Amino acid sequence: NILSKEKKLVKEEIVPSGHQPKDYIVERLNCNSHDGKKMYCMKNTLKVERAILNLTQQELAERIGVSRQTIHSIEASRYVPSTVLALKLSEVFGKPVNDFFSLETKD
Repeated sequence: NILSKEKKLVKEEIVPSGHQPKDYIVERLNCNSHDGKKMYCMKNTLKVERAILNLTQQELAERIGVSRQTIHSIEASRYVPSTVLALKLSEVFGKPVNDFFSLETKD
């Protein structure tokens, strides 16, 4: 089963035993310069958080009312979710948004 292989891969290879999800933040491609000097990039641990709860992309999508493709796009750095969507994810994960989304500043 492809979905169970995905879960196993995430659990074994992204977050080894004894490590925290924040140690394995996926680099985001969504970088923007808002002041002409600094670059701001979103990072997330969405895939790791899904694995912790043993959820597929489809299962997470159904819980928050979006498509599986939306979850994939967030994980693949193609989409930065709205505040409402981020708060829905926070409810599912039982964690503050800042625990799985972060903003990185690059000069």
